[in-house]
Parts: sequence; structure tokens; C-alpha cells
Amino acid sequence: MSAAFNPFRYLKLAAQGNLEAQRELAEGACHLFAEDGDLQALLDGLCFARLAAAHGEAGDAGRLLAMLALAGNSHMTEKDAELRFALAAETIATVARLGELGIDLADDGLDAMLADCTPEEVEAAQIIRRMMAEA
Repeated sequence: MSAAFNPFRYLKLAAQGNLEAQRELAEGACHLFAEDGDLQALLDGLCFARLAAAHGEAGDAGRLLAMLALAGNSHMTEKDAELRFALAAETIATVARLGELGIDLADDGLDAMLADCTPEEVEAAQIIRRMMAEA
């Protein structure tokens, strides 16, 4: 773990809804993954990326999307198939959300992603997207 990043310094603020703290924790997790290949740090960071994205800014949704894709494309074993499936479905749902926010590249990306997905992943993504819309 990098000594330069101290996640504990941001937790209280992030828990109180501070967007900058949520962003710091998400970014810190990305750096830990880049430095050490720490997939668990990246998965933990997804929580904060989701919280930041919930504030509604497209840049935060983009960070979430990048982190989901990074985690989903990382080296996982066969026992991680369920996790990979969940990440793929959430990635599709997040791209759809970005398209709804008016990000043109998301619409193009969604079509390409759907072409590579299983029907089960698409169905799970639709469920996740409906859950996102309820929030």
C-alpha cells in the first residue's frame, strides 16, 4: 500500500456526503490498483465512486464507468465469475445512464457493449438501470 495515500483521512467527510472526499477515495483506490494491482482496493473504491456519481455530475459517472471497466477487465479466477458478471451488468447500466445524461459517446459505446454481452448480462443491466432510476 502506498504510504502517500491515507484513506482514513477522508472517511468521515465521505460518510457525511462530501463529494470531494468521495472523489479522493475513489481516485486513491485507482492509484493503489495502478501501483500494486490491488483489486480489493479498486473494488472498495467503487463504493465511493458510486457515491460521488450519485451527486449527478457526468465526470463522476465517467470515473465510475472507468473503474467498473478496469475492475471487470482485471485478472480474476473462475471463482470470480459472479463478480465479473455483476461488474459487466453495472457497466452497461452506467453507460446507459451516461447516454441519458446526453453524453453522445455513451450511446455509441452502449451499442458496442451490447453486441459483446450475453442476454443474461443485458437483462441484469436492465434491472440495475431500473434500480438506478428509482433513486
